[in-house]
This record gives sequence, structure tokens and C-alpha cells, in this order.
Amino acid sequence: MAALRIVLRHEQDHNDTIAEAVDLSFATARWRRLITARARKQTGLQRRELEACVFTHLAASLRAGDVALVGGDSYADYREQLLPWTECQQRLPTYCAKVALPETATGLVQAVKDELTRVAAEVDAALPTLKDDVTINAEGHPVLKRVVAKEIPASAVAPGTLARPPRTVPETARCVDQSGTVDALHASFRPSRWHGAETQAGLRTVSADALCDGL
Repeated sequence: MAALRIVLRHEQDHNDTIAEAVDLSFATARWRRLITARARKQTGLQRRELEACVFTHLAASLRAGDVALVGGDSYADYREQLLPWTECQQRLPTYCAKVALPETATGLVQAVKDELTRVAAEVDAALPTLKDDVTINAEGHPVLKRVVAKEIPASAVAPGTLARPPRTVPETARCVDQSGTVDALHASFRPSRWHGAETQAGLRTVSADALCDGL
């Protein structure tokens, strides 16, 4: 609580640090390192970090019951904030007109019954078209049917198993000729220590195959 009083005393400060001595025995080692860190050769405790530490521990203590507020178990009577019944009766006609409700209890009950009857008639009329989704059990209650997954085609299960027609030699040559990227592609694969015509020719072949296969 001493740390809390210091934080509240400096809550209007614009400085980044607090020069007062604060007992940080309640804080963990990580919090203490964060609060006592020196920034831009400043001395003292970091004010914002100290505020975060104090209020974090205060919230935890309130949840655990280690700290309590005086009068925190006293509550106001919400009924004192309600409108008097006489004023409610004066406003009732205007309110019911806005929300399209009857003003009397009997009229409200009858309106609810009429609405339920209307909705029930619509459901009964639509039930034949929903026979694949809804059934009526022995107790007369509607029950939704369990949705059965449709058969998944084999092409979706294993698309890699589908045979692809082989690419012809002229088509492969056309792909390589039109791409214009084989040289740059195989050059990006070649380390600087690789030399020799055979190595470069092999890389060109692998690059062309990969490029045409992707096309």
C-alpha cells in the first residue's frame, strides 16, 4: 500500500522516473529489474513500469481477497432508481404505441397467443417440404435429422493419383523456348564453386524439366 500511495502522489507527473525510495519487496525479480532499469542515464525508478507493477499486484490481491475496499460489500437499492408506478401508467400508452403492443394485460396475452398460433400454422404448412430434414417423434416433438455426409469422389480424395498425359517433345521445347527463364533459373541453383560445361549443361536440363513440369 505504501507503493500505491507513492504512485498516486506522482500520477500527474510528466517525468519518466520517480526519485523516491519504494519498497519493492512485494514485486517479483523480473518486475524489480524492469522498474529499476536505467534509461538514457536517468536515475530513480521507472514511473510507468512502477504503476503497471503496483496495479497488477493490487488487482491480483483484490481477486484473492487479500485486499478489500471499505464499504465494498454495501450496495445501493436499485428500486430507488425506478420510476414510480403512477408515472409508468402515464407513459404506458405512448410506449405501447411505439412498440406495437396492447396496453392491457389481457390484450397482451391474447396477442402472444395469436402470434404463436400463426407461427405454428406456418410451420405445419411447411413441414411436408421439410420431411428430409425434420421428423415428428412418438411424443409429437419435431426432431432434426442427422445430416449424412455425401459420398466424396475419388478425385477429391487422392488428386495425385490421377494420371496426367505425358508431355510431348515439341510441346516441351515450345515451353522452354517461350519461357525465356531457363538460364536465369539454373543460374540461381549454381553455387559459385561449380564450374565446367558438363555441370552447367546438367543444371540446364534439370531446370528445363522442372520449369516445363510446372507449366
